[in-house]
Amino acid sequence: MNPDDDEGGFATAEALRLLAGDERRHILKELLERGPGERVDLLEAETLREIAEQTRRETADTGANANVDIERLEVELRHNHLPRLADQNIIEWDETSGSITRGSNFERVRPFIERLDEYSDELPDDW
Repeated sequence: MNPDDDEGGFATAEALRLLAGDERRHILKELLERGPGERVDLLEAETLREIAEQTRRETADTGANANVDIERLEVELRHNHLPRLADQNIIEWDETSGSITRGSNFERVRPFIERLDEYSDELPDDW
């Protein structure tokens, strides 16, 4: 067992890798703000616009391309971000509807999400 692993085999390093993606952080923060059983329809137009806008705001001051195309974001969610979170059981993802709920390992990343949110004003702009 890796020394970074907890009793369930989920490494702190893996949690940090998952949180490295802007879109994944936004998804997890959205789940944190809702109740444990509440579903989030990520592929709903309004939700996609919100994630895109958050990403634009965070990348505007970094010199990164602040153009976030909604269609490209949907493809990235379906083929990158959601599968990565689902593979680690952070989320439960209904691929047909695009909705997600907290997965069995969500509580293992909760402290990281809460701290990032709590100290967001002290973090660099590109976080």
